[in-house]
Amino acid sequence: MNSMNNHNNKKNTKTFYTNSPKKESNGKRNRDRKNNNFFKKRSLRDSRRILQEKSWIATFKSGGGSYKEIERGKSMKEKDSEKRARMYVTHTLKELGWNIKKPQKGGNLLQEGEAQKYDSRIKEALQNASKSGKCSGFLDFLLVNNDKVVSAIIETKPDKTDIKEAIKDAKHYVSFLNKIDGFDIKILIGVAGNEEEGVTVENYYLDNNVWKIIESHEQKLTQIITYEELEQCLKNEKPSLDVAIPSLDYLYLRSDKINKILHKHKVEEASRAKVIASIILAMYQGNFSLDINLVIQDINTRVKEALNECKKTDQIYSMLSLNKHDKLLAKAIPLVIHELKKVNINALMKSGYDVLGTFYEVFLKYGGDNKQLGIVFTPRHITDFCTDIIGITSKDKIYDPTCGTGGFLVSAFNRFRELVNYNKHLIKKIGDSQIFGNDTSTSAYPLGVVNMIFRGDGKNNIIFKNCFEYPEEKQFTKVLMNPPFQTDGDDPIETEFIDHALNCLEVGGKLISVIPFSILVQSGECKKWRENIIGKHTLEAVFSLPHKTFYPVSITTALVFIKAHIPQKEEKTFFCKITEDGFIEKKGKRIKVKDGQIEEAGNNFISKITKPAFSCYKKINYKDQDFDLSPESYLDGEKWGDIELEVKQLIRYYYAFKIIHEDKLSKVKDSVTNINLPKHKDTEYLSDLFEIDYGQREYHNKEDLKKGNTLLISSQSKQNGCYGYFNINPIYKEKIITVPSTGSVGYAFVQLKECCVDDNCLTLIPKKQLSIEELFYIACVVRRERWRFKYGRQITPFKLGNFKVNFKLFDKKSIEEFREKFKDI
Repeated sequence: MNSMNNHNNKKNTKTFYTNSPKKESNGKRNRDRKNNNFFKKRSLRDSRRILQEKSWIATFKSGGGSYKEIERGKSMKEKDSEKRARMYVTHTLKELGWNIKKPQKGGNLLQEGEAQKYDSRIKEALQNASKSGKCSGFLDFLLVNNDKVVSAIIETKPDKTDIKEAIKDAKHYVSFLNKIDGFDIKILIGVAGNEEEGVTVENYYLDNNVWKIIESHEQKLTQIITYEELEQCLKNEKPSLDVAIPSLDYLYLRSDKINKILHKHKVEEASRAKVIASIILAMYQGNFSLDINLVIQDINTRVKEALNECKKTDQIYSMLSLNKHDKLLAKAIPLVIHELKKVNINALMKSGYDVLGTFYEVFLKYGGDNKQLGIVFTPRHITDFCTDIIGITSKDKIYDPTCGTGGFLVSAFNRFRELVNYNKHLIKKIGDSQIFGNDTSTSAYPLGVVNMIFRGDGKNNIIFKNCFEYPEEKQFTKVLMNPPFQTDGDDPIETEFIDHALNCLEVGGKLISVIPFSILVQSGECKKWRENIIGKHTLEAVFSLPHKTFYPVSITTALVFIKAHIPQKEEKTFFCKITEDGFIEKKGKRIKVKDGQIEEAGNNFISKITKPAFSCYKKINYKDQDFDLSPESYLDGEKWGDIELEVKQLIRYYYAFKIIHEDKLSKVKDSVTNINLPKHKDTEYLSDLFEIDYGQREYHNKEDLKKGNTLLISSQSKQNGCYGYFNINPIYKEKIITVPSTGSVGYAFVQLKECCVDDNCLTLIPKKQLSIEELFYIACVVRRERWRFKYGRQITPFKLGNFKVNFKLFDKKSIEEFREKFKDI
């Protein structure tokens, strides 16, 4: 029994001790001791932090203590705020194109303690630069130019209301640094705030020992100056400069950010452009409260003031005024203003640059609303190009009957300002009586008005009115326009707007207009319009534009330059095909990456320069049955270099096709050569060499065709145009050339087997004796000329027949020897 009890006691020992009151007390005591130590440590840390903060506050109030002593006493919140402010500066400098690496690594930026290490004299100069004058001072940033010379200082503060403190500190440090032999810092920059809460920026220049705020066009800069602006300011030796036009990349970055802010605050897409116009107009007019309870009301007041000055209040105020009850919008506005200040918006507007048009493009052009509104935005480089070549004088009277956001009028007004040497009196006179425009879009029209207000156009002759209601008096000397592209069958077509504009021009007045490329080449009503233009007016120039000029709107366009009310007769016309405007698509937008051909096109027009495949100066071809007025119809081809390599390559393609399709082609008969045809001359038109026609209509739809042994050719760019093999009778039994008229337009192939050809191709059946080698040569000639055809200008038998073939450039013997290598295939 005792043994059994002892056994049970041993068995339960673990449980017994785990639950014993004594052991539980020890465990609790151990945990309490651990917790007490933790709380003692935390209490000690808190106490130390409080003492440090009190010590720092006392030190700061007394004006003593080093930077490091002060920094140690700061709270984590304050340190984070200062860190965010400094991060904002480095991020912004990088966005503005500064190299934020150390000068030792080829950069322009020194941060905090890096300055002392960069130049020991800086450390020595600042050793007594603390507020008390007893300890070292530590500045935030130094900017160094590309010659390693210290050129500017930046001081930051975490709160945007402390800009005066930032400027005061910067001046304090400059007074010490400029004592160093060879130092002459004349620029300081104060930055107060951070990205989340907003930032205030001020730039100063030391002018005759007095710090003056830097301005551009009498507007203070609201962004850190760029490297180029810094160099300009130092060169000018005064606190003024021409504000740098931001890159499109940078403007798109800012406008995308604004777009996201407005989206987040539930502002509808269609209203965003109006919101931006109102905010910028209010900023331009003067300061206003950013209190969310007052900001919208104050903006509306400023907008009304601006409209009163140009007598537009009743007509446009309802389109621009903001809903004062929109609390979300009120919260968004300070954030939007923060982004606008990053591009020096007021100075930029005074510079003449159409920044509002750029913002508008982002809000509507890439948002889809333009498709519903029928708005096609004219890129700035196109409006400027048109202004250049139309030859504006200070006496001209300009009209845009479909002015939209005012891109053409802005460009013309900028040219006027240059012509009168920016004379304010003359600029006002021009604005009052020499700039006119119409529009009926409630989205675009107010922006056109605001755009011209920014130019100093006080009277603002932009009217909210259908242009066809405007009296067609011959009162204008120049028209620049981009008529709305027809989106509905009931809308006027583009040519109607041009006709109206021409009727508004005096005799000899000039018009330049964007038009759909199809108007230059299509038959029917378009052809009648072209004939009418030539009969009544003079076509001075036609420029075809790159396909993606108006991206993301998918439309191929051209520019027509017309002299009004003087019939064409024997006058020559300048034709130019612009294939590169220097822009590429990047992240859904077109960004300039190179110069392109725009400038060359303008120079060639002015100097009447002919360049193969690019520009020419020729008489209108009245014998052309299509009356095609596209540059592609008039330009000479490029001077041919060695075409032999291309002929050999096309022969290789054919025999590669023959090898790949050996099984099928072995069942297809070889085509024949008609040796009874007359011999060709040294130079011939294709229409003299061939019967040119479309392929067979019955094979346009191939769904019901059954597989068989007859070769069917279509518009493929590979496999010699082979679509497949079907149970049909071969129609073409002689050697021919096929040329795709759709799809792979112009990729000609030689067919040496009996075949059928569908109507996606043209067929060239010889009318004169041509060897196989000569057929391959002619096919290469056609391929070289395929640049003449694109959407809107389709390849036709008539157009193809106008190609010339020069057999003197063809080394027939060399090609025969080359083809001999494939005789066994």
